[in-house]
Amino acid sequence: MSFRNAILTMLFILLAGMFPLYSQEGNCVIFAEYSGRAAQDSILSQTEIEVRRVLYETGRLMPVQDSRRNEALRTVGGKDSAGLYEKAALKLGVDRYFVFRALLVPGRSVLNISIFLRKGNTFSRKINQNIYTWNHKNIPIRGALFMADFVSTLPIRAAVLSKEAGGVLIIDRGQWSGLRPGNYSVQGGRVRILSTERFSSRVVVEEGSVSKEMVFPVTADTSYIKNRLEDELLANDVEKLGIDSELEKRGDPAGESIMGTCLINMGANACLPIYGSFLATEYFGFENSKPHVSGLLIGAGLLVTQLSAVPIRCKSIGTFFPWGNHEKRSSGEKRMQVGLWATIPLLYTASYFDQLSWQFEKRGMLPPVFMNHNVAASLLSTLVPGGGLFYKGYRYGGWLFYSTEIGLLSYSLLHEGRSAGRGYVLLGVVKAVDILAATMLKPAYTVYEREYGKTSFDIYVEPDVVGAKLGLRAREYF
Repeated sequence: MSFRNAILTMLFILLAGMFPLYSQEGNCVIFAEYSGRAAQDSILSQTEIEVRRVLYETGRLMPVQDSRRNEALRTVGGKDSAGLYEKAALKLGVDRYFVFRALLVPGRSVLNISIFLRKGNTFSRKINQNIYTWNHKNIPIRGALFMADFVSTLPIRAAVLSKEAGGVLIIDRGQWSGLRPGNYSVQGGRVRILSTERFSSRVVVEEGSVSKEMVFPVTADTSYIKNRLEDELLANDVEKLGIDSELEKRGDPAGESIMGTCLINMGANACLPIYGSFLATEYFGFENSKPHVSGLLIGAGLLVTQLSAVPIRCKSIGTFFPWGNHEKRSSGEKRMQVGLWATIPLLYTASYFDQLSWQFEKRGMLPPVFMNHNVAASLLSTLVPGGGLFYKGYRYGGWLFYSTEIGLLSYSLLHEGRSAGRGYVLLGVVKAVDILAATMLKPAYTVYEREYGKTSFDIYVEPDVVGAKLGLRAREYF
């Protein structure tokens, strides 16, 4: 991290030489309230670097250089930090300033961001935001994400630097801010940008009259920045809470997961059906743990159902095993029974995923390969009914999809012709919904939700053009 900070610092120094107007003068200033505590001050310093990086990448605001800010703080006086910051900002001639404060406490850290906007010779606070995170390493990234959201709403404000022959105006914004040649509506009329340089543009007024400042209604696209920051955020959490670090001691996490699922779990279930799924979780290092009792009961109930469905239907214990022919068992019932017996390994796998999900939740950990959890969840749901939902912590949702898909498979095998075809089509639809849900839903683990928020679902009915429409709505909240 220190090497990365050094590179970023060098980048800003180089930019200062390349861009004298905004790097040396600046149009905003950042104040970080340092406490004298090494860990806390290090986090604040990193937060300032990350925020500066976002501001540069979006091309909307350029902070005053540290040397000019520090000089302004030394030369002005104030009764408190608030007065000191305001006087320094006025001296620097910026139109806004940011104040960052951090508080690191066990279990929950807080970053406070205040944004002050200039009005005449005073500043007023427009935003005061507390950002919470359980992982103090995430504070700089959370601050950068907040700033990316903030600057994405800002238009481009350009000042007229000079006027050339033919009424051509030179403005102080160009490619770096996102301006391109073309026609734009600004306050007071319309302008046409003839050409753009990195940090300037040549403009002519097409209609109306334009003052010394032009406001272009062009917002910054911060999606790529937010995607990068969210990946860094997740990497921090996986590093701290993911089980991958434990599995890497034995080999590849994905390979170890496959080993536990296909060999250890199947062997344990061969000895103790369903309960063996819980015992197999010890392969992941879960010792002295307690099972998910509801999951064991559901798994045991489904196992009994899959083994006894055909004998109960045929009212004959002689049809318990699927091999051979029996006078009381039709060809459709035999196909159904073969299918139910053949999918018992999938039941053991679903039960294993249920127990693993429970252990991850109770121990505050994240599953293996979590950096690519959407891909992993979709793959698991493709292979195992409800597998991706178990992986993301939706245990009862996983059992619902498992029982539904196995039920539809049994129905399709039992019948022939159009009935079987309808069953297979419906099975395909449910499987597609299973995979889609596994891919789209946020993980439901508590340690994940407290950092990224929750997803809730509710059924709604609302008026439509003809009657009303019924739907399922997902809501995310923190």
